[in-house]
Amino acid sequence: YNVLIDVPNTERLLMTSMSAQVFFMLGSAKDALLVPPAAVRPARGPQRGGARNEATVRVLVNGQPEVREVKTGLASRNQVQIIDGLKEGELVITSPDPAARQANRPPMPPRMF
Repeated sequence: YNVLIDVPNTERLLMTSMSAQVFFMLGSAKDALLVPPAAVRPARGPQRGGARNEATVRVLVNGQPEVREVKTGLASRNQVQIIDGLKEGELVITSPDPAARQANRPPMPPRMF
């Protein structure tokens, strides 16, 4: 969107045709448990009820990935607040789930010799 914003420019640092990226802060939380957005997957299925704050994360437990249901709070481009389902210090996996990637691939055609 194009937006016109008037700002003081007494030091003449802003020039004509400069652009800016603006973020609106809609909320804040103190002492929040935060994870990278890459670690959070929206909950799927009718049993979830479609609530916006229901999601899953994969956690490393005894060297094995474990899917964990979580409730999310505030989110930005860089972090997502976890309200419930995860404890501080638990290792969260941010890389894609290889099984999910395989399930989304179309079947390979038979090889011809």
